[in-house]
Amino acid sequence: MKVVLVGATGLVGGSLLGLLEKNDKIESIVLLSRRKNKYTSNKIIEHVIDFEKPDTYSSFVLGDAVFCCLGTTIKAAGSKENFIKVDYTYPYEIAMAAKKNGVPAYHVVTSLGANANSSVFYSKVKGNVQDSILALGFKTCCFYQPSMLLGERKESRPAEKIGQVVMSFLNFLIPKSYKAISSLTVAKAMLNNAFDSKDGLEIIPSSRLFKLAENE
Repeated sequence: MKVVLVGATGLVGGSLLGLLEKNDKIESIVLLSRRKNKYTSNKIIEHVIDFEKPDTYSSFVLGDAVFCCLGTTIKAAGSKENFIKVDYTYPYEIAMAAKKNGVPAYHVVTSLGANANSSVFYSKVKGNVQDSILALGFKTCCFYQPSMLLGERKESRPAEKIGQVVMSFLNFLIPKSYKAISSLTVAKAMLNNAFDSKDGLEIIPSSRLFKLAENE
């Protein structure tokens, strides 16, 4: 399988890249990144791109599947407008390029509670990107909706770190649908599902990600 990965420097994207590198079924990995990284695997083909100029990178979005793991917070983005760019515009523009190039499968990380009709800004944006990508008509379209992610980020997110600690401590009291989930678990679920995905739309909530990650 030849795949495209966007968001490899993030929590889920970084975990997924490690799994893709080690998996014998993966022939090549095209990475789309903002800046150059020091990857040594012969499988990796990295393109440093400007997400603001989709015409300059659209030809790189080729393969059997695209994994989009882009995501930020309003605080990290600096404004709602920038948040929309990272969590809606960029994933959608990559999806449009993939569709134009005949990529059959698009796998994207959104969020638990994603809903275009939500009164919560974060959930509404995540729901909007799901609806827009679905409308492109991929043969296979998978939305992964994790709860709070556990893992070590490269950038500092103090509030999220506190939330991770609290949710980890109280995890045994929380219903499985809302339990904190590690980035590695999400990545394993995405990869396993990509090898066994069916035609059409598949929405995978956090509770199911745990089960999918166990399928070897």
